[in-house]
Amino acid sequence: MVQDEARRFIPPSEGMLPGETILWSRRGKSSFWAMFCACGLPGILISVYEMFEFELYGATEVLYYGAMSIPFLILLIYFVNVHRTRYYLTSERVLVTRGETIRREIPLAHFVGKRMSQFLEVTVAYTQNDRPVYKVRFYDPTSDKTIDFMGVDHFSVKTLERLSQVVECPYCGHKNTRLSKYCTNCGASL
Repeated sequence: MVQDEARRFIPPSEGMLPGETILWSRRGKSSFWAMFCACGLPGILISVYEMFEFELYGATEVLYYGAMSIPFLILLIYFVNVHRTRYYLTSERVLVTRGETIRREIPLAHFVGKRMSQFLEVTVAYTQNDRPVYKVRFYDPTSDKTIDFMGVDHFSVKTLERLSQVVECPYCGHKNTRLSKYCTNCGASL
């Protein structure tokens, strides 16, 4: 039980590291077609079924409705999970949370001084209102972990690409990510 509480992330009251600040946060998004398939399509198919008054009886009718509803139930669960997901970029780490529980995290210290193009993959997932919506994948340089951010806009991509830029602390000389507000070594303001 204590371990589960330690993995919770409810800023600013719980789950943040000492001196950690949130620099960027977004809620997970899915496309219109995923919502339509999960919520609207079953109703349309049932209406078509009723309109043509197919002659199904007993077990056949139960099997028809059951087989038709399983894929839509799976899509609905996916849709709910996507909307419970939040993405965070803090001064210390990259996080994916679902509900209030941390699902994945990568410390920013793993990216310091490395070319971000090696560890960041940005692809267009779909377009919405004639604007691209991106999928961003982070590869942890010290392990095999990956983190995916779905439904990210252009401005967020530009912020995330700044992760590999380095700023030296004027007091101790420690290298910090450009997004850090305070030195991770001595705590001085950058």
